[in-house]
Amino acid sequence: GAVDGRDEGPVIANAFFNFYRPLVFPGDLVVKLYVADPGRTSIDTFVTIERSDEPGSPYAAGGATLVWVSASEG
Repeated sequence: GAVDGRDEGPVIANAFFNFYRPLVFPGDLVVKLYVADPGRTSIDTFVTIERSDEPGSPYAAGGATLVWVSASEG
């Protein structure tokens, strides 16, 4: 299916992010997004950020819980 934004769509219910060390410009980043098994109306995500020249050494990590909401039903 597709999200057309008319009556329903995802809303961020909770988000967090932790920075372990500073990212210095310039540099190429690797951002990895992991998505958990979806629930009935929500889904959890997790993300890591690394420099491409330092694989496996995260500079930051976080996540969010997305909830599917109907605008007409609240």
